[in-house]
Amino acid sequence: MVQSRDRKWLPAISAEEFAEHIEEESFPVQYGNPVRIYTGDGYEYICLTIELYERMFGAASLPDEIKTENGDETE
Repeated sequence: MVQSRDRKWLPAISAEEFAEHIEEESFPVQYGNPVRIYTGDGYEYICLTIELYERMFGAASLPDEIKTENGDETE
């Protein structure tokens, strides 16, 4: 967990709003990519799409269970 810092430039939503809308196809467009998720107890999380992560840091290594859920072929 990351203690709340000055990330005011990122769009922010509540944890409840995040949970309600994360499965929506338009989530990154509507809420931001990345988006700051605040929990109300002083902590925040940063959520970004796998596509943005891979552009920034290179290919991500996902567990086989996740690859299978997303329809990707496992090795």
